[in-house]
Amino acid sequence: LTAKFVDRHFIVQTSVSWSPNIRYDHRGNLLDRHVNAGTNAIDCRCQSDYRSLRKPGIYIQSTKLANCLPIPKLPRVQFCLNTSTIKPQPLLSKIKLAGQAGYDGIELWINDIYDHIGHGGEVADVEKSLADHGLIVPSVIAIRQWGDMDGWEYQLVKEEAKRRFALGARLGAPYIVATPPLELARQDHLPERYFDLLQIGREEGIKPTFEYISFFKSVYNLADAWRIVQETDDPDSSIILDAFHNWNSNSTLDALRAIPLDKISHYHIDDADPDLPATTQKDPDRVMLGEGQIDLASEIAVLKEKGYDKTMSLELFNADLWVQDPLDVITEGLSCMKTLWQD
Repeated sequence: LTAKFVDRHFIVQTSVSWSPNIRYDHRGNLLDRHVNAGTNAIDCRCQSDYRSLRKPGIYIQSTKLANCLPIPKLPRVQFCLNTSTIKPQPLLSKIKLAGQAGYDGIELWINDIYDHIGHGGEVADVEKSLADHGLIVPSVIAIRQWGDMDGWEYQLVKEEAKRRFALGARLGAPYIVATPPLELARQDHLPERYFDLLQIGREEGIKPTFEYISFFKSVYNLADAWRIVQETDDPDSSIILDAFHNWNSNSTLDALRAIPLDKISHYHIDDADPDLPATTQKDPDRVMLGEGQIDLASEIAVLKEKGYDKTMSLELFNADLWVQDPLDVITEGLSCMKTLWQD
């Protein structure tokens, strides 16, 4: 049993069945079909008579709050949409759809914003749409090639970083994703390069967060990414987690446990094709949550143990989902995220 104290009554929930719109008294008689949300949650180790709780459902009984202990509350996360999940949609449509589906926030791609501007739009359009739909921006994606280039080409990358960082900061994003090299199979220079990005971030008002990509040649697993963040030795450094990349690189839950909570910027949640083995999959192989082979429940359990209470985004790149009704897709995704987090 679990119980909530509402309007000087207990609302008691049995584990057999949960009927959130029906209330009974302690004799099992139907009272009404509306239950107000309670905030003072308690457990049922109380001096009360529950002998009549024979029907599964919700029951009400007046009683005194004797010997009652609090039920721990789950950390509250904000559920966000990474716009790759509905990539073909125009930028402002993506924002509108996320608001309609009930998301708390939306993770934007800088290239989408550039494209919007290139077709005659304004950054102000994006700001207004975000405000109209009440959406936060947990991070923007991305800054690339900072680990690939040298000499004058690296200087050009840093100039581009300033533009992207300033744009992300204008949209209220606390983080911008810093993607490691695709083909360059080395890591020794990355702490210094990541430090350069952190310096630019301090100037522009946004923090670059370190990303690992399971099918890249440079940084493809969680342990290596965390080691590089540590070697950077900067108070603003952080790492962005991704369930797909963790699974696809055979990263372990212990590797996740090793990362302090304050160094985690954001969490991408996704599932993997049920038929292809780990280390062979790429972005288009991601599938809807619950339809693949990733043990998402175990990974989320570790985040809860840490007290994670930040943001998580549904991030899919599935072409089959792109041709479906986008509102249906992201509504299902939001429901799956909430169910996984609450179970």
